[in-house]
Amino acid sequence: MCSLCWPEKVQWSERNEVLEFPQDHMVYNDGPLAGEARCRHCKQWFAYVCDHPVWNTVCHWTLIPIDEPSSGEAPECYAAVARQAPAWLSMLEDRRFGPPHITAGVLRPPGDQVPCFD
Repeated sequence: MCSLCWPEKVQWSERNEVLEFPQDHMVYNDGPLAGEARCRHCKQWFAYVCDHPVWNTVCHWTLIPIDEPSSGEAPECYAAVARQAPAWLSMLEDRRFGPPHITAGVLRPPGDQVPCFD
């Protein structure tokens, strides 16, 4: 992972600046958007779940690093990985007041598991 995709402090204004979200690695269903993304710079893969606390204006992204992409499975396949993850990237994308504003950081659970993947 590089300092762009695994930042201590986010320095980008649009998630697509750093991460690419290949269509063939997205899972569309009635639940949260999920799938796999890859850093444009270091090529690290992440499993993600995106939820909408405020529909179509605020998105909460939870990303965990993975070794390689899956075969397009639902996010349940990452539950075991998430339970073992020492940290994850939590990203809030706010589009309520004009251009997107990103707030994110690397979180390390105190003996807990990564949320959203179970």
